[in-house]
Parts: sequence; structure tokens; C-alpha cells
Amino acid sequence: MQFRFNVREVEMGTRRPLIVQMYHDPTAHEPRCRLQDEDTEEYGPAITPETAVADAIMQRTQDHLQKLGGATVSSKPVVMKVEYAYCPNLTIIDTPGFILKAKNGEADRTPEDILNMVKAQAQPAHRWVCWGGKELYDL
Repeated sequence: MQFRFNVREVEMGTRRPLIVQMYHDPTAHEPRCRLQDEDTEEYGPAITPETAVADAIMQRTQDHLQKLGGATVSSKPVVMKVEYAYCPNLTIIDTPGFILKAKNGEADRTPEDILNMVKAQAQPAHRWVCWGGKELYDL
């Protein structure tokens, strides 16, 4: 989409599914990004992509995980609506990456929690699942 919206880390950056709902809007020559409120279906004010989207997602994730008592991952998604003239109508779901072993300070269940989260997101028959550029058929 010509701007960075995801969280990038050396290890696991994404700690919740990120649902990016892209809407083609020929009048939106600059992306209009809005995050859905945590507890409602409403969307908040527009966020300027070049400066704040990844930070807003990271802050929202940290706040949510703290409310859960220090969990390291959560299956509750962050939902972002993007209206932009240069994107198709498409929804992308970015989940935390698979890890083999929890790092120091994380719950031992973290790798299993991530696998279960990805399986749940991949479950609906209308979704096409891709990991690292390869389709996943047998999770």
C-alpha cells in the first residue's frame, strides 16, 4: 500500500492478528487509516500512515496484553480499515509468526497459542492461507 503499517521486529513483532480491510476509494489520494475500537464496531479517527499506524497498532497491542495480565500473545485482532485510491478491495489477516520455542520471559505455551490462533483464522472456507509466499494446506 506504499506505506509501512505492520510491526517489524527481529523476533516476533505481531502479537495479535491484524486484520487490514482495504477499500478502493478513487477519491482518497492519501490513505485514510482507522483502527476499530477495542470493544465496539466503531472506527476511530484517521491516522496518518507515514508516522503513526505501526506505533498505534503496537501501543494498542501492549495495552491489550497488559489488561490480560501480561500475556505475550492474544487472538483478539486489531482491525484497521484503509480507504485508498491505489489499493484493491481486499482483506488481509497478518498473524504472529510461528516460533519453535518461547523466548525468555514468555509463557511456554506461546508457540502453541500462535499455532491455534493461525488455525482459527484459517478455518473459514472462504479464506486463502499463505505463509512465506507458500500456500498452507495442512496446518
